[in-house]
Amino acid sequence: MKKFYFLLIAMMAGFVANAADYYLIGGFNNWTTADKSAKFTETATAGVYTLDYAGTLSSGFKVNDGTWSNPDINFGSNGSNLTVGTPYKYAIGGTTGNINMDMEVTNPTVTLNVNEGTILVEGKASVAEYIYGIHGEIFGDPKWSTENFTEVNGKWVMTDKTVVAGSFGIKMMNKSTGAQTDWISSAGDAEVTVNTPMPCMVEGTNWTIEAGTYTFTFDPAAMTLTVSGEGGGEEPKPVDPYTYALHGQIFSGEWESMNLTDENGVWSWTGKLVPGDFGIKIVENGEQVGWLASDGVAEINAAGTYAVGEGVNFTSTLSGNYTVSFDPAKLTITFTEYQGEIEEVIAYVLRGNVVNGEWNDYAMTEENGNWTVTLTLAGEGEFGIKKTTNGAQSGWFAAPEATTIEATGTYQAAGIGGTNWVCTLAGDYTFTFNPETEILTVTTALGGVSEIAAENAPAEYFNLQGVRVENPTSGLYIVRQGNKVSKVIL
Repeated sequence: MKKFYFLLIAMMAGFVANAADYYLIGGFNNWTTADKSAKFTETATAGVYTLDYAGTLSSGFKVNDGTWSNPDINFGSNGSNLTVGTPYKYAIGGTTGNINMDMEVTNPTVTLNVNEGTILVEGKASVAEYIYGIHGEIFGDPKWSTENFTEVNGKWVMTDKTVVAGSFGIKMMNKSTGAQTDWISSAGDAEVTVNTPMPCMVEGTNWTIEAGTYTFTFDPAAMTLTVSGEGGGEEPKPVDPYTYALHGQIFSGEWESMNLTDENGVWSWTGKLVPGDFGIKIVENGEQVGWLASDGVAEINAAGTYAVGEGVNFTSTLSGNYTVSFDPAKLTITFTEYQGEIEEVIAYVLRGNVVNGEWNDYAMTEENGNWTVTLTLAGEGEFGIKKTTNGAQSGWFAAPEATTIEATGTYQAAGIGGTNWVCTLAGDYTFTFNPETEILTVTTALGGVSEIAAENAPAEYFNLQGVRVENPTSGLYIVRQGNKVSKVIL
C-alpha cells in the first residue's frame, strides 16, 4: 500500500512538472511569444485558465504555449468569428487560422477552458475599424515592407505605384492600434492578372507580380483585388538600407574612417592612399552593423578588383592617388589610379571629452594663421589638436609632458605627438592654436567677430578627398568660407 502511495505521488508530481503554460498571442501584441502580460493563470478549477489583459484585444489572435513548437497547444479558428461574451469552440493544430472578432475589447477578461475546448472573451466591446496595406517584397526594399492603401468610397486604393517583381499580400490592420488582424491573399491563381478582379481570402496564396507601374484597388466587401496597369516596366533600383565607409590605416597611418559616396549602387572614394590595413564598415542609421574584408586575396599590391567577404583585413601597399570603389551587389572592391589633381584642404579640430564626457571633434575657424573654437567646458576631461588633410587625420598636437589647464594662458605643444592636455576649466572658453608656433592660447569667451565676416564670404565645397565640387548635392563635404573650414552634411 505504501509503495502504491509513493508511486501515485510521483505520478502527480510528473503531471505538475509537465503542466503547460498558455499564452494569448496576436496582432494586438505584435505576435510576441511568451508575453508575460498575456499569460493565462490557472484557476481553482483544473483545466480552466483566465487572463485579465491590460490593453485592447483586436481581431486576429491564437493561444499557444509561448513557443509555436507544440501543434497540440496551438488553438485557432474553427472557421467562424468569435462573438464577445459567448464561449468559442476553438480548433487545434498548427494549420488553424487566426481567431477573428467583429469587435475590439478594452481590458478584456479571457477564459480558456481546455476541458471544453473553448475561449470566452468578456469586456467592453466596440465596433472595430480596419485599414489595409500591401505587404511584400515589391517596393524595392531588400526586406518585406508595408505601404498603406488610401480609402476611397469604401474601397482601398494605391495609385500609380512602381514596383519590382516579387510576392505580396494584403495586411488587414486594426485602425486604432495598427496591429495586424488578418492576412489576405489570393483565393485562386498566385500570378496577378491585370485589369481583372481577383478573388481574395484570408490566409490564401501570396500573389506574384512582374515589375511595372500599377494601380491596386482592394474591395473588402466583395473580397477582390484589382490591379490595373502594365507590367514589363523597368525594375526600380532596390533601396540599400546601408551606407559604407573605408576604415583603416590607409589614409594617414592611423585607424580612421572615410565615408564612401553612392554612385548608382557603387560606393566610391577618391584620395591619397598610404600603405596599411583596412576593411569596410557597414553602417545603418549612423551605427556600424557589419564588417567586410577580404574573400581570398588579402594583399593589395596593384590596381585592380578584389573579392570582398568576411575574411581577414586587407593589407594594401598602394601609395598615391586612387579611386576606391565598393560594389555591394557583386561584393568586390576596385582600385583605380586617379590622374586628376587633388587639392589639399588642411584644417584643425579640437578633439576631446571636455564638453560632455564623450570624445568628439570640434571644428576650429582659421583667421590670420590661427585656428579658434569656443566651447562650454564641463570642468574635467582631456584633449588634443587634430590636423586633418582632406578629412583624414594627418597630425596630432598635444603637450610635451603631462599638463593640466586650470587657468587661462598659453601652452606649448610638443610637435606632432605629445601627451593630451588635461582640462579642469568649467564655463565658456576660447581655444586658439597656431600651427606655426605650435602654441595653444586659452582665453575666456568674448564672442566671435571673425565668424560674422566668414558667414558673408562665398562658400567653396570640396569632397573629402579635396576635389572641388561646383554643385554639391547630398552628402558630406568640406566647406571653406572665408577663413572658416568645416565639415557639413547636405
